[in-house]
Amino acid sequence: MARESGVTVRTLHHYDRLGLLIPASRTGGGHRCYTEADVLRLHRIVALRGFGFPLEEIGTLLDTQAGQDARGLSAEDFAALMKKRADAFAAMSPAERERLQAARARMIPPGVEIPGAEA
Repeated sequence: MARESGVTVRTLHHYDRLGLLIPASRTGGGHRCYTEADVLRLHRIVALRGFGFPLEEIGTLLDTQAGQDARGLSAEDFAALMKKRADAFAAMSPAERERLQAARARMIPPGVEIPGAEA
């Protein structure tokens, strides 16, 4: 799962320790087993990290919106998330912004447009 999602195994272990992404089960050898819901949660974590949210806040956001697709957010909730994203981006140093934009460019396939991704 790490390779397919663009994170390291160490990151998955870290998210497990923090309670952000707890595997559904483990094999007899101790390997983590993830469900489709876990994969979707990981994608949300990666996306929110890309927007500059700290892990603690991501946990709160995901737990508050458990099982809710981001497309189902109310206009007010979406606006609040976008404001937090803009505030986090504005607080970054120029070097941090450049790193974020480079990472975002690697994650978004060519030809796919993401609203607000220019910030």
